[in-house]
Amino acid sequence: MKIKSTELNKEDFAAFGQIMAGADVGDFTPLQPGDEFTWTTTSEDVDIDKKCCSGMLTCKGREMAVKKMEYHANTSEILVAVKNDYILCAAPKNTDGPTMDSIKAFRVKQGTVLAMSPACWHWIPFPINAETAEVLVIFREHTGDDDLIFADLAETIEIEL
Repeated sequence: MKIKSTELNKEDFAAFGQIMAGADVGDFTPLQPGDEFTWTTTSEDVDIDKKCCSGMLTCKGREMAVKKMEYHANTSEILVAVKNDYILCAAPKNTDGPTMDSIKAFRVKQGTVLAMSPACWHWIPFPINAETAEVLVIFREHTGDDDLIFADLAETIEIEL
C-alpha cells in the first residue's frame, strides 16, 4: 500500500496530537518593535507524568516503508525536530492496532514541536533530503521500559514525498 505525505497542519494532525510550535503552523504572537519577549500558550492538557525523561533520536535515511508501529498507552510523547525535516507516520488511537486506512504521513519541518496523544500509533521518522534527522523525544519516565507496545501492519506502507 502506498500513501502520499502531506504538509503538517493543525486540522489534519488533531487526530494524532497537537502542534506545539513551528514557524509556519501556528497562530503565534510575533515580536513587535520594543518588545523584549512575547508569550503564546501553544498547548494545554499535554498528558505527561510529573517525572519525565528525554532522549535524542537520530533517524537514519532508509527506504520509506513502515512495517510496524508503536504507541505508549500512558503518556504523550513530545517530538522536537532539532535537525533537518522529516516524515512522521501516525495513526489515531486504537488499542486493537493501527488500521491501514487511518495511517497518515506528515512532513515535519525543523523547529516544529509536536505532542503525540497517548495511545497514538507512530513510527521512527524518515529524514527528508538529509542522511539523518535528529528529534528530541520527551515522555514519562520509564516509558521505554514499561509502556512500549508494538503492532505489525497487515501490509507494508510505502511513503511518497
